[in-house]
Amino acid sequence: MTDQPHDPYITAVIDALTAAGLEPTGWWQSDLDGNPYGEGEMLNALLTWDGGHPAASGRIADRGMILLWEHPAEAWQFARRRSGGGNEEPQSVPALPLWASPTGVVEIVRQLLSEGPVPTDAHLRWSRHAEMQAAVTAWEDSQ
Repeated sequence: MTDQPHDPYITAVIDALTAAGLEPTGWWQSDLDGNPYGEGEMLNALLTWDGGHPAASGRIADRGMILLWEHPAEAWQFARRRSGGGNEEPQSVPALPLWASPTGVVEIVRQLLSEGPVPTDAHLRWSRHAEMQAAVTAWEDSQ
């Protein structure tokens, strides 16, 4: 995998989750040919938590969950995993802007793992959000 413009951001999120004891079971990021939101390519990252995570409760404890970051959708999305495989339809997490602060992501993941309601109060953007957006824009222009 080549370096992608969202690497530093997703790495900061993973580092913050790990430091808080909420490390995902797995994660990956990519640039995809094709884009369901319009023309061009798409950047995304998928973070997964399997059932049995110590911070999880309810159905999340049994089955797990995913958290998805997508550009150009400009959104974080969350979905519970299904018992037979796959996951429920992802739903937007309004509390997480595209470049949400990693500590804000930690707070939201903690709430989602505990089966709290999907938060709606927006969190601050990461201090490096302008730099990351510029990198993504340059990447888009090069495609």
